[in-house]
Amino acid sequence: MNILILVIDSLRPDYCGYAGHPTVRTPHLDALAAEGAVLERAYAEYPLTVPWRTAAVSGCYTFTNRPWTPLRPYDHHIAELLRAAGYRTAAFSDTPFNAETGMDRGFDEFEYLPVGKCHPPADPSFECEVRPAYFPPGADVERQFYRNTMRNRAYALEHYGAACPELLFDRAIGWLRRHGSERFLLWVDSFGVHEPWIAPPPYEGMYGSTAHQRYIPMPASDPAAWARPGDLEHLRALYAEEVTHLDAEVGRLLAEVEELGLRGNTLVVVISDHGCPLGEHGRVRKFGVPMYDQLLRMLWIMRLPSVIRPGTRLTGLVQNTDLAPTLLRWLDLPLPQRQGLSASDDVREFPPMDGVNLLPLLRGEAQAVRESAFCGGFGLSGAVVTERWKFVDHRGAEPNELFDLTDDPGESVNRLPEQPGVGAELHRRLFEFGKRWSAALTWAGL
Repeated sequence: MNILILVIDSLRPDYCGYAGHPTVRTPHLDALAAEGAVLERAYAEYPLTVPWRTAAVSGCYTFTNRPWTPLRPYDHHIAELLRAAGYRTAAFSDTPFNAETGMDRGFDEFEYLPVGKCHPPADPSFECEVRPAYFPPGADVERQFYRNTMRNRAYALEHYGAACPELLFDRAIGWLRRHGSERFLLWVDSFGVHEPWIAPPPYEGMYGSTAHQRYIPMPASDPAAWARPGDLEHLRALYAEEVTHLDAEVGRLLAEVEELGLRGNTLVVVISDHGCPLGEHGRVRKFGVPMYDQLLRMLWIMRLPSVIRPGTRLTGLVQNTDLAPTLLRWLDLPLPQRQGLSASDDVREFPPMDGVNLLPLLRGEAQAVRESAFCGGFGLSGAVVTERWKFVDHRGAEPNELFDLTDDPGESVNRLPEQPGVGAELHRRLFEFGKRWSAALTWAGL
């Protein structure tokens, strides 16, 4: 089978129609969800751009043993493994999924578009008029990211006739037309929903963002320090407009799969690297890597006609570390041997990949494939999630928290004072999980 992986940065699943959002329109993602399987409890192990992608392509946890850093020489990249198995491999990206992070490994063709959001100016001499915007005090980085984004958009429109995300999807569609007859892995990595939130017409104002007095395309973390009445609603409208914009591009790509007759033998995976806090718990964006579901939960949809039953809803816990081993098992390819271990290391403690094979879940042979999901930021807070509970270890920065996700999916009430035994057991489980990497941190070359 062919494999098409579409990664969408910062897309919250609860901002999609299929997940029940009352106003945001995502007809193409909704259709894909109806045609395939939705993994409803998907958690990002390290919900930041580069660590998430490192874990996804290698099948290995990152928050336990490395900060935001390029792929290690001893990591196995899924593209390398599939190319060795005879796949033609290609990737198109306007995100930090680029050569500098090692993400180009294993791809026969790799195109990084430096005209996307937040990138330095593609042409430093190029200037354009930039719409005035409000930035909270001290948000100098946000101000510069916004200006760079607008300059890159204008530059791309002038030089290529399209800006991202349209330009990104144009390149991916063009590749499909040239190579769709071959057995392929195509990875498309879009920054489309990531801030700054600047959807163009006809999406601009679709959900009422233009009716607000202040334009805030890239806010700072603590809204209590700057938000006025209506500001958070404005942010959510800006974000929703980006979601609908990106959904339209997803629809273009899937329509090309259909047009080329590839639907029946192409596994389509649409997945987001994490969500985005939009005022919940007093947070906006992902500063400090807060361990709440608004950031940790990922959109994850998979479609393969005649194999995945349409309309499947899977509630077992899954993580992005599970993507690579699942693809290998699906293709009957062996898991690679772990690289970089010394003779004194106990190889049994370090399997080839940390992720779990999701095939039993997708085939309906199991209701769950893992008891827990583990999440965190390197040196920051960590969390463990079970079917019912989530425990958050704030590492002393603030009191730890325990949430009953069954009765309190919004994580509004800390149950730790009334359930200390549950909290202690989950805290122990999180500690034992992280302890396994203490030896890994001494590996040569880490």
